[in-house]
Amino acid sequence: TDIKVLADHTGKGFEETIEAANVLVQQYGISWNEAIDLMSKGIQAGADMGGNFLNNIKQFAPAIRDLGTDAEQLIAILAETRNGVFDEQGVQNIVKGGTRLRAMTANIAKDLDAVGISSQKMKDDLNNGTITMLEALQQVAGKLKELPTNSQEAGNIMKDVFGRTAAEGGTLLIQSIADINTNLDESIKKMGRLGELNGELMQSERELQELIAAVFKMSDTSFEEMNIS
Repeated sequence: TDIKVLADHTGKGFEETIEAANVLVQQYGISWNEAIDLMSKGIQAGADMGGNFLNNIKQFAPAIRDLGTDAEQLIAILAETRNGVFDEQGVQNIVKGGTRLRAMTANIAKDLDAVGISSQKMKDDLNNGTITMLEALQQVAGKLKELPTNSQEAGNIMKDVFGRTAAEGGTLLIQSIADINTNLDESIKKMGRLGELNGELMQSERELQELIAAVFKMSDTSFEEMNIS
């Protein structure tokens, strides 16, 4: 019933909805019920306002998990794509930045040291689990917010950590990573009344599906009894 509600609400097929839920189950080791519940909350939080929620789960879950997030944080990050600054490109920048920070090339280490971020400390903190890769990226993005937009230091970090495409797209999107929300409950609160309406609509759809299922069950029983008689 819940899968059907999600499929209907997103306008996607039953199979595609199951695929997205299965990605959460496989990548994060959660139960099917937990996956479905998180997807429902994601819709309340506005994660499907662009119509790409299920596809984003399938596309980004493995890489976002590797940044040290749990399933709830993934959904909260995807919900951030509802605003006008952080979008799917922002998620891609997070993934790309995480991959490059993990490699910590000599150029990246030099770029970080030049702006007062100890590359060695970041590397050590990542290795011993003091910080996650997402938190490391937020440190870098936070530093970018402090630097003059057109400074050489900012340009080097943009290019070496987030890639030339991100650098050409400007700093605003990258800077938004510093403040990205990873609390799903907070994401729902940010939606205000619209989030509440999304939740109420899905609950109504769920109750309707349960009623239809009950009616069919009663109908089948009566039909069998008629045949027996």
